[in-house]
Amino acid sequence: MIHVLEMDGFASIHDSVMIRSHTKLPRLTKIASIQDSPPHPIRKSYKRTLKIKMFEITCSCLLLLTVLTVTQGYTNHCRSGCYDNGRCHGYGETWESNCITKRCVGAGDVIQTLGVKCKDGYGKCINHGDKMIVNMGGYGESCTCRVSQSSWDYVMCEGSSHPNKKRCDCEPDGVCRTFGERWEKNCFTYECQRDGNSWIANVVAAACKDAYGRCRHNGERMPYYHLDQLYKNCLCTIMGTTTRYQCTGDSNVVPVPIQCEGCKVNGVCHNNGSRWENDCVTYECQRLANFWTMAKAISRKCKDAYGNCRNHNEYMTASVNGLIFDRCLCQVNGLSSSYHCNYSVGK
Repeated sequence: MIHVLEMDGFASIHDSVMIRSHTKLPRLTKIASIQDSPPHPIRKSYKRTLKIKMFEITCSCLLLLTVLTVTQGYTNHCRSGCYDNGRCHGYGETWESNCITKRCVGAGDVIQTLGVKCKDGYGKCINHGDKMIVNMGGYGESCTCRVSQSSWDYVMCEGSSHPNKKRCDCEPDGVCRTFGERWEKNCFTYECQRDGNSWIANVVAAACKDAYGRCRHNGERMPYYHLDQLYKNCLCTIMGTTTRYQCTGDSNVVPVPIQCEGCKVNGVCHNNGSRWENDCVTYECQRLANFWTMAKAISRKCKDAYGNCRNHNEYMTASVNGLIFDRCLCQVNGLSSSYHCNYSVGK
């Protein structure tokens, strides 16, 4: 918005003027725009500048007038002000990001933290000392918000005197990510987003990956391996979040990586409600507290000396302290298993 004041047509160049008044204050007639400066050849923007002429009013007070310069229009890059989380902010501007209130105070991305709040399991900002629900290992816990000068990551749960698990909205590959955070992996840009009652890492941008692992932009020529053959001059084409490599007439399309909306264990995605067995333990992917999924052990078997899984009350060959016992009885109690071998017991 352009705020330009015109005092009955008076306009002159003054950045900041102190005026002692001797005559009647002119009437504020309208909001008007002053001369446009030509567009900058690089920034593709233009400025509208307020200019106020010194005048006299009939009182003994002092009147301070400050000239404001407002820049508007299309800008390719954040060439002034502060850059934060993909957006440009002008000097003096105040905004909130991830429950942190910030202000742009100087050039070179000098950002001042004005206030910090906690973020609960539903994405809401909570004040220091207030109760909140957070995710702790897949369960919704009632906690008290505790903030430091510039961080809201840690909370204090009821009955605990020490900070608990760091607050994570998305945990792709075991890395803690917060809502709205972006990161790059294998030339794909991901963003932690909310999908209904759960948090997922979505692909929001893509780049081509050349033969040496470097990320390339749309229209670039690059070396690329295809079917174990090195092509030295391939064209990178990006369509949304899909990349295409054109190498001497051949084309190789790389689709968007499939996002795991269930439980990801050891790099394998398991759908919500699915079951699988690992090391003689059966797991089930469960959704807990309406916004989190976790792999939960639901049953167990005994493992014999050859790595086979055996049922409760089944006889088996077991290895105990490096010794082989032929007739051992598998005993399962809930999620615990043991085997009884003649005069020895192994676990």
